[in-house]
Amino acid sequence: MERLIMPLSSPQISRARKTNWLRNTSFLLAALALSSVFAARIFAQNAGNTAPLPNAIIVSTDIIKMTASYDRKRSFTGRATAKHRSQLGFEMSGTLKSLNLDDGDSFKKGDILASLDTSRLDVKLTEFKALLAEIEANKKLALNTYNRIKKTNAQGHASAQMLDEAYGKLMAVNARSAAQEAAIESLKIDLSKSSILAPYDGVVTARYIDEGTIIAGGMAVFDVIESGQIEAKIGVTPEIARGMSDKTLFTLKNNLRQPIEGAFINTVSAIRGQTRTMLATFSINSVVSDGEIITLVINDPIYIKGAWVPIRSLSSDVRGLWRLYKVVDGKNGPEVHFENVQLMHSSGDMAYVSGSFSDGDIIIREGVDKLAKGQRVKPIPHDPAKK
Repeated sequence: MERLIMPLSSPQISRARKTNWLRNTSFLLAALALSSVFAARIFAQNAGNTAPLPNAIIVSTDIIKMTASYDRKRSFTGRATAKHRSQLGFEMSGTLKSLNLDDGDSFKKGDILASLDTSRLDVKLTEFKALLAEIEANKKLALNTYNRIKKTNAQGHASAQMLDEAYGKLMAVNARSAAQEAAIESLKIDLSKSSILAPYDGVVTARYIDEGTIIAGGMAVFDVIESGQIEAKIGVTPEIARGMSDKTLFTLKNNLRQPIEGAFINTVSAIRGQTRTMLATFSINSVVSDGEIITLVINDPIYIKGAWVPIRSLSSDVRGLWRLYKVVDGKNGPEVHFENVQLMHSSGDMAYVSGSFSDGDIIIREGVDKLAKGQRVKPIPHDPAKK
């Protein structure tokens, strides 16, 4: 059966052409979009390969200088004390007649500080002197009698018995004279002890009794200290005490934390109580007060290999370690590298650290919290003259 082909009408032909045009246009747009994607990827890859490196950060740097040890400042506290300190009183009892000084008054060696009433002793001294005069008269008579009898005995007019008796009387009166002279000297000593004489140049720190008081022998009247002779007594560790030598100068600080100079004198070779320290004595030439707190500042060497670095060059890390930022050579120039260190000691704005770094390594002084490992930097050596 034959298929009849009917000719298309004009509207049908128009719709077919429109459909073909749309199909071709869609295909062309899809091809263009796909080409754009591939082109964008290729451009991006090429752009990544040729992008410039980020700018290097300028950092201030120092050079590591290794040392075998560091000095740790240690402080030991003691007190200033007068070289001589005395409690003065009378050996004998009596009525206190005069006090020439009060608390805080100074005196010179040999000055009379206080006196007892000596009226009884004065009368007794007069009596003893009169008795001595009587004894001296009897002594002269006995001597003359002895000389006469001795002369007459030589002439045969006096017996040996008479001569012996005259000699015995002379010896007896001589003994009485010597005893009386000794009594007078003893009384004079009592009179001298009725006054308190200053044993050295000093200052009265306390007065306990007023005039008119009847005191017993040995009772304290004054507490005094020697002026101009101040020492510092400070407890130090046995190791430090054994390392001190005579007349070596040390740095001391007074109650106001001002430095003063002190020379080592000696140590007491006994460890004291719970402090486990030995008492060291230093002479002080500066003006300090008795009882003032004195501090000994000493450098104690600790032998650990390490280096001093600025505290600002460190940041905390794990397990009690610290992080030091070094500058090393990278493929694109100087860059940041981390180094773990152990903080041994700090003083002011510096820290002593130990670790695996080496002499001559370059470290970053500050601003490390803004840096990352491998970051490019431009190191600028630190100038100590510039703050």
